[in-house]
Amino acid sequence: FDGLHFIVMQFVAGRNVRELVGGRPLDLTSALKVAIQVCDALAAAHAQGIMHRDIKAQNVIVTDNGQAKILDFGLAKLTQKNPEGKDQTELTVQGSPYGTPTYAAPEQSRGERVDHRADIFSAGILLYEMLTGTWAFHGKTAVDVRHAVLHETPKPIAELRGEPIPAKLQATISRALAKEPRERFQNIAEMRDELIAVLRALPESETSETTRFLENFKSYVPRRIQTWNKHGKLLLAGAVLLGLIFAGFLTYRFIHSEAARPSAQPVISSVAVMPFANIGGDANTEYLSDGVTETLIDSLSKLPNVAVKSRSSVFRYKGREIDPSVAGSELSVQAVLTGRLVQRGDALFLSLELVDARNNNHLWGSQYNWRLADLVAVQEEIVKDIAHYLRPTLTGAEQKDLTRHYSDNTEAYQFYLKGRYFWLRFTPADHQKAAEYFNQAIAIDPTFALAYAGLGDTYAASATNGWISPREGYPKAKVAVKRALEIDNTLAEAHNTAGALAMFYDLDWATAEREYKRAIELNPNYAITYEVYSYLLSAIGRLDEGIAMAQRGLQVDTLSVPLGNDVGGAYYLARRYDQAIKQYQESIELDSTDAVAHWNLGEVYELKGMPEEAIKELQKAIGIAGRTSGLLALLGHAYAASGKQGEAQKILGELNKMSEQAYVSPYDLAILYLGLGDKDRAFEQLTKAYEDRTGWIIYLNVEPIFDPLRSDPRFVELVSRMKFPR
Repeated sequence: FDGLHFIVMQFVAGRNVRELVGGRPLDLTSALKVAIQVCDALAAAHAQGIMHRDIKAQNVIVTDNGQAKILDFGLAKLTQKNPEGKDQTELTVQGSPYGTPTYAAPEQSRGERVDHRADIFSAGILLYEMLTGTWAFHGKTAVDVRHAVLHETPKPIAELRGEPIPAKLQATISRALAKEPRERFQNIAEMRDELIAVLRALPESETSETTRFLENFKSYVPRRIQTWNKHGKLLLAGAVLLGLIFAGFLTYRFIHSEAARPSAQPVISSVAVMPFANIGGDANTEYLSDGVTETLIDSLSKLPNVAVKSRSSVFRYKGREIDPSVAGSELSVQAVLTGRLVQRGDALFLSLELVDARNNNHLWGSQYNWRLADLVAVQEEIVKDIAHYLRPTLTGAEQKDLTRHYSDNTEAYQFYLKGRYFWLRFTPADHQKAAEYFNQAIAIDPTFALAYAGLGDTYAASATNGWISPREGYPKAKVAVKRALEIDNTLAEAHNTAGALAMFYDLDWATAEREYKRAIELNPNYAITYEVYSYLLSAIGRLDEGIAMAQRGLQVDTLSVPLGNDVGGAYYLARRYDQAIKQYQESIELDSTDAVAHWNLGEVYELKGMPEEAIKELQKAIGIAGRTSGLLALLGHAYAASGKQGEAQKILGELNKMSEQAYVSPYDLAILYLGLGDKDRAFEQLTKAYEDRTGWIIYLNVEPIFDPLRSDPRFVELVSRMKFPR
């Protein structure tokens, strides 16, 4: 061989990681051992200023004795067609600045300048594949895969493995897979050390084999780096030079063919937190996915100069596949936050992604892995992370307000979330469950102000809607709200309920208005206050102000069906029937299953002299909400107005029978008796409604359905007892 130049290469016997995985996850110990060695090899290369740029499963071989070897260092391969017909996205394209699309970092896919942190991303993808048996990003074509790398967040590893993994391991991989290089580990040795710590903490680390691996590795790392001398660097550099020259040429062509991209982070001024998907569909976990979503909405609403869509607007998307651009357009927001929640026993996994709804670009994403006992602390961490992206320069006071929570006891907080879940379902049976859960939260944490406020809301709403006797519900609500405000006088929710109790139960109009104003001052984004404040204004005859207040609520929450119904109700009480009809029809277009919209539309139709149309709408409402006393009474009134006295009498009999088992509002009975032409019994029931403080008696002086009674002295006397302001 004298005078003949040649290259000597090591022959490595073993199987590559793709063959080892074979579509199935490796055990944690094996995957970690391979990943640690890969990270260590890359650390040695990076220390000499050399990047691999194409770390993938096919380029890592594991020998029979468990030693991992990185191959194809800097080599580019041209593979135009896979003879086996496999997905082309796993193949390297010669000279491409992308690397292999499935493993390439976002900056490689964009054709931007890359550094050693691109290898860190690829190492994270490799470890993800070993732990799950599949790639982190998928697509039918290389273009699809690159889009996924740029915009999607991988599923939590535990979700794909079907078992919990150490939180530190998920956090390590999530950091390695950060879209922005500055958010990853800044050197591969950091990632290696994190993985070593995870391996040491595993129960299997006590086995002789793992102990021997860790001991040998500890002494092996520095020795290998120290012996990487000038000659080693030159040999490796020569091996990669040819590939780098051609790759550099194509990179130049790619960069100069692309339009310049702005590097500044887009400023987001409006966001929608979509209902988090409850992966697995376990009904027992539903309260948790809904509760975490609602908590984020409430917390992020405190961010300065960021409009956050309310729960009622976003929860109509619950259970649907969400296209961020479509949802963003419908909700008129710039960004959409989506999440996937998985519960395995007491282990929870949450994957979040913030997407620019204007162009579907990925803005931010993260994964959280925690135990149920840490729920309160982790929610605080999540809020901080999202807020830091949206508003990185918050003051200390703003940060404190943002992450404020009302109980440090996770068990109490869980009961509170369950209470909220059932409260929002808004049926008599669900409100009974809600009260039970709020009481359990209070029993565990007697200083939990939000739980007291929730309990007060539950009793007040149940009494107002006639599900329980007002004589029972309102006093209980007053006790709960009083305690909530004693604990925390800055709680807007409690002031709102205090206003409702002053209005519905005490008929103290001035106090009610003062409490509503205070609630709005404390939280201008709490749309429910505008709702009940509009009730007050309409009830005391300030009809135009009632309409304006309801419209303010709808401005806060533009797609809220309940708030839209309130605008319709304010129009109805002002006898602007055509506008009321239009508003209810808009509500039904948004949600055809909303019983209240059909109910109220039926009432307007009857007052417009359209009883048949009224009957149809009321029957639709009953089909949705069931045979409640309020709906039945109004349907009976409509039957009587259309000449169907027999049908109306049947409903009267049904209500009388119903009253033997449960509370039936005398206000509802008064409406039915009035429809049947029995004014004496109508007055008898109205008087009882006043004495009971049945919720909607507040509308006595403005409710159009009572117009036939207004000239009767008994009606005038009853109105005077209501102490309406003049």
